[in-house]
Amino acid sequence: MARLRGESIEILIIDNFKSINYRFWHAVGDEVLRSAATLWRGALRRQDILGCLGGEEFSVILPKTDLELAIDVAERLRHLAEQQPSIGPENCSFTISLGLTTLNHPKDGMQELLKKADNALYHAKQNGRNRVEVYRE
Repeated sequence: MARLRGESIEILIIDNFKSINYRFWHAVGDEVLRSAATLWRGALRRQDILGCLGGEEFSVILPKTDLELAIDVAERLRHLAEQQPSIGPENCSFTISLGLTTLNHPKDGMQELLKKADNALYHAKQNGRNRVEVYRE
């Protein structure tokens, strides 16, 4: 496995997405996913990689990005979601929670970074959602 250098990774989730699908039906949920992905792609740098991990969960790989800049990116994505115009005739809006980590140990690979970011995301959800949490050793 290739070694990563200077990487940060964020996992973000659309808060209460299952409730959005239940309340507004899947067509609106699908539009929320499309809208969110388009919004985030436009806010990221060319070298950043946005991917879907499944359902309402996404990851963002930020090459050559330190913790301070990664937090700025995460807060920008969170703020963009929060300010997004309502979607569909039901005026559906959404927020996101993000978990963030940076490469601290040279032997860590992508799986370890994803696990740490997911742990931080768990804390973001537990601490009220619509927030950024950083993984702490």
